[in-house]
Amino acid sequence: MPEAKGRIEFTETGLGGILRLYRLKVPPNQREYSWTEKEVTTLFTDLAKAISNDRSEDYFLGTIVTIPKSPDLLEVADGQQRLATTAILLAEIRNYLRPSESLIAESIERDFLMDIDREKREHVAKLTLNLDDNEFFSRMIRASRDADRPQPTNHSSHKRIKDAFSLAKKHVTRIVAGFDKKDHGDILNRWIRFLEYGAQVILLKVPTVANAYKMFETLNDRGLKTSQADLVKNYLFGQAEERLSEVQQKWARMRSALETLEEEDITVTFLRQAMIAIRGHLRESEVYEKVQEKAKGPSLSVQFLAQLETMASTYVAIFNPEHEKWNQYSDSMRRAIQTLNLLNIRSMRPLMLAVA
Repeated sequence: MPEAKGRIEFTETGLGGILRLYRLKVPPNQREYSWTEKEVTTLFTDLAKAISNDRSEDYFLGTIVTIPKSPDLLEVADGQQRLATTAILLAEIRNYLRPSESLIAESIERDFLMDIDREKREHVAKLTLNLDDNEFFSRMIRASRDADRPQPTNHSSHKRIKDAFSLAKKHVTRIVAGFDKKDHGDILNRWIRFLEYGAQVILLKVPTVANAYKMFETLNDRGLKTSQADLVKNYLFGQAEERLSEVQQKWARMRSALETLEEEDITVTFLRQAMIAIRGHLRESEVYEKVQEKAKGPSLSVQFLAQLETMASTYVAIFNPEHEKWNQYSDSMRRAIQTLNLLNIRSMRPLMLAVA
């Protein structure tokens, strides 16, 4: 059935039901898979409690925000962590059942994990992640044995994905522990049905990117509180309109530069310190508000992100005395940068950024 144009629609459904009914695509520049052991374990534990207490009627997992691209393809603006982790759990249930319950395992793969793209004439994953994660995630989903799985690369998100698969595998083993092996198929089939119908979410379908990012501003993803960086990114994407691709590219280049520092929450730290250099002192909680004041509409959003992209390169340089930026200065500059980094005076960074 074709999607209605120009209006927001919502449906109450199960997380697994979304995977079954649609192909789902995370935008190329959306954030990577971010859930750690804490969030993955929390979801699995909550699901187990809901099933054991027969709470399928009132178990609610929040809202999934999407943009319909075709009758069967939804772009995911908010909710990829929950959808990806649900797919991971279903993949491990499939892997466990494949030797003894091949028909159930086959149905899991056909209904929730893989699809056939008739135009491309190939098998494709039901859920496509961002540019950094998709190939690794897809190979993990397709692999039935540990020996067939790819090794994590230098992307921290790949390690988180692999850890989530390991946690899911252990969880499936716990589900069936203590039961007769002949009953394992029935027990895990109950989980499959619960994921499809009982793990309830509100599926929002909004007509435009701007609508989706506006929704994202008001919703928190389950398990990880929406950070200032996520809010800033989605605000700027929502303001970009016809210049969205420019804004996405500049944000991606800024992130790529910052990630070379391998510091936790580096994007949030940089945004705050960059805004201090531009506007004066502010708290982390005020970053989003100040960005809203500075970047309104497509032109200002592009200009602001161009400024951030340039500042990100400079920010990286102040951590590295060997950076090419210092080639035009005397050796005393490199020694000064090295000394400041050894002292690790974080409060000096906005001043260093402004001066540089």
